[in-house]
Amino acid sequence: MSRRRSRLQSAVKAIHEPDMPSCPHSSFELVINRAKIDLSSLSHLCSMGYQFVPGMHYWYDNQSGAYGLVGGPALGFLQAGLNLGGTLGSDVSNGTTEIFVNGRHIHVQDLSNFQRIGFFPSPGRWWLDGSGVFGQEGKAPMGTLQLRSMARGRVEGLRTTINSPASPTAVTDKFSFATL
Repeated sequence: MSRRRSRLQSAVKAIHEPDMPSCPHSSFELVINRAKIDLSSLSHLCSMGYQFVPGMHYWYDNQSGAYGLVGGPALGFLQAGLNLGGTLGSDVSNGTTEIFVNGRHIHVQDLSNFQRIGFFPSPGRWWLDGSGVFGQEGKAPMGTLQLRSMARGRVEGLRTTINSPASPTAVTDKFSFATL
C-alpha cells in the first residue's frame, strides 16, 4: 500500500470512527486551511465526536462542510460553519477541472463523484451549502445533493435533485461510492 493511501485511510478513519484516541493534548498539532488550530478549538471538535490525525494538513470548506487532505479531493463532510483554520484557498485540492466550488478548484475525483450522482457541473464557479443546495455563483439554487448516510469514510448513498423548468423534481437514484 502506498504511503499516501495509508495516510489518507488514517485521516478518514480518524474523522469517522469514534473509537479513535481521546481528545488531543498540548503537543497535538492540527493544520486546517494553512492555519494551526488552537487547543481550545481542538477540544471543541473532539467533544463533537471529530478526531484528527496529528501532523496532517487538512482543508475545510466552511460553507458546505466538505473536508480533505491538502492536495487531494474531498474525503467527506463535517458540520458546515465550524469556522476552522484560515481562509479556504482555491489551490488546496490541486484541482485541474476548471470547476470551482465555494472558491476551491475541485480535484478530478470530486468531479467524478459529482457525476456519479447525476450532477454534471460545467466549467465555472459554483456554490454548495451545508444542506446540499447548490447553484452557480451569483444565481438562484439549481438543486440539492442529499447525503443519505456516511460511515467509516464511505458515502453510502447520495441523491441529486435538479430543479429545471422541464422537470422540477428530476431525481438521480441512490448509488454508492468510496471516498478513498
